[in-house]
Amino acid sequence: MKTQSLHKTRWSMAGNLLLPILIALVFLAFTFAYYPFREKFQFDTDEGLNLMRSMLVTLGHPLYREVSSDQPPLFTHVLALVMRLAGFEVNPARLLVLLFSSLLVWACAQFLQLTWGKLAAVLFLPLIVMAPEYLRLSTSVMIGLPSIALAAVSMLFVTLWHQKRNSLWLALSGFVLALSVLTKLFTGFLVPIFLIGVTAAMYFDEREQGFSWKMLRPALIWSICFGGLALLLGLLLVGPQNVWLIILPHATAPTTDWLQGPGYSMNTRLQAAVPLLFLAIFGVLLSMYRRNWLGLYPLAWAVMAYTLFSFYSPVFYHHQLLITVPAAMMAAAAVGEGIL
Repeated sequence: MKTQSLHKTRWSMAGNLLLPILIALVFLAFTFAYYPFREKFQFDTDEGLNLMRSMLVTLGHPLYREVSSDQPPLFTHVLALVMRLAGFEVNPARLLVLLFSSLLVWACAQFLQLTWGKLAAVLFLPLIVMAPEYLRLSTSVMIGLPSIALAAVSMLFVTLWHQKRNSLWLALSGFVLALSVLTKLFTGFLVPIFLIGVTAAMYFDEREQGFSWKMLRPALIWSICFGGLALLLGLLLVGPQNVWLIILPHATAPTTDWLQGPGYSMNTRLQAAVPLLFLAIFGVLLSMYRRNWLGLYPLAWAVMAYTLFSFYSPVFYHHQLLITVPAAMMAAAAVGEGIL
């Protein structure tokens, strides 16, 4: 009997590990086989800019000193490495972004499996595929989706810390979010969300014993790992003298007249995602009703992103992923619970 129970446990653990991987592989195979990215000359002018930057870096021209860029350096250097291996071709670069998108699908499916179960993890796949612009951005040489993919992995690792209370997951979460911010700065708003989440968890665990500095230990570990790696790689790859090259263009963009107006607002960008957002509301209500507090991480993500970008313009179409990705997670939870 003990042997049978042990075998069942092992099979269950293997299934829990393999299901999100299988979901990500299905997405990768489907998109690679059926989405016509190989025939497209250019999805966006940003593709050409990112390809040219990485090509020049591959040829030995230092980023920021000889190659102009208003973005953090990580994706440029990763793409330059791909070019050294595959040559100056656009399709390997698009495949790199597709791999990042598959990583996002895996991380979100794993998160949903941990917090809502297998059905929610499976349902995430069709919902994210139907999200506006997701397939296009999954095969475009642009940095927004890779940054969000790394942020989703960071959120998954925070969730694993909540469930296992192993500080290794905190360290990994901090490291991965640092890589996300070094890819594109717009995921930096997740820092306070994760810090509040881990601190609140420790407070509710230890509140009967009164306040203790031990409650702040997880937040401190996470902060050191995030800040340490971000600072180290930032100094090595950007340099303090070049930080303004990344920050200034985004700070002055709201003063550019032709980039203002309702067409460049978050509300306009989200119009096509209204059905997904409607389903996500039910996911939020279910999380509160079931007291599934870990399921509220995507809510905090989406609300913070919407709040920040409601006061910022211009908002481009790739910015909507900051809301539609967590919305697809909450919608998957709602649909999964509705089916059950």
